[in-house]
Amino acid sequence: MLLEAIAATARSVPYFRGKARFLNALTPRKGLRKATVFGLPMVLDLSELIQRQVFLGYYDHEDTVVMRRLLRRGSVFVDVGANVGWYTALAASIVGATGRVLSFEPSPYAYGLLNHSVARCSSNVKAFNIGLSDHEGELRLFIPPEAYGCHDPSMVEYCDGMTPITVPVRPLGVVLEELGVTRVDLMKVDVEAHEPEVFAGCESLLKKGCVQTIFCEFNDPLLRKRGSSSSRLLNYLWELGFEAEGPPALDERAVNLFLHFARRDCSRASS
Repeated sequence: MLLEAIAATARSVPYFRGKARFLNALTPRKGLRKATVFGLPMVLDLSELIQRQVFLGYYDHEDTVVMRRLLRRGSVFVDVGANVGWYTALAASIVGATGRVLSFEPSPYAYGLLNHSVARCSSNVKAFNIGLSDHEGELRLFIPPEAYGCHDPSMVEYCDGMTPITVPVRPLGVVLEELGVTRVDLMKVDVEAHEPEVFAGCESLLKKGCVQTIFCEFNDPLLRKRGSSSSRLLNYLWELGFEAEGPPALDERAVNLFLHFARRDCSRASS
């Protein structure tokens, strides 16, 4: 208990090099724990990698820094592939009552944890237990085995022992139209190689400039399993009017490379 108390105190300390290693050494590697993440209460399983990192407060540190810079009060944020809700909680803490957060997670397990937190938010934060794609219907979502240690489901069967389940999918463009949302300030997409289909499902909105900024994962090995690639996805976003901020160095060995894209007209106007 003493070690856990020390770890709880250390989690609130600003990020420093070696913080993750220090907290890992003090924190149990299994069991359910309550935590407050960017002001939202969560119940997290320490044996699962993503939830453990969320509990320890160092999930996607560098990308979180970027997201903090991109979000502001009043922003409309769409979280595609929200998992248990790290970025949803971050956005909710920033955009305030004048903003809006829409989170999409097809995994029933991850959605249950996400919705547990979102239910305590104001009405401008909503979670949806669906996947986003280029059509209305159903798709197979592959859930990794418990032994994998990381609940990172995908429309791609990327490891042995994955369990397929059927989940509903909808185009984002249709969902936003139903909700009356005409502007998205920031759209985060992390769907393990289903990104091309997600963008196809809101292509008209992207072309019209209704989405200002995209924060997207590139997983080249999985994209190639689906007949695409990181380069093709990068070119597709360019054709839709988006330009990567900073040098778009696509390492084909990278499996969770995030790039930040702004509309070319906006980036030029601000430069």
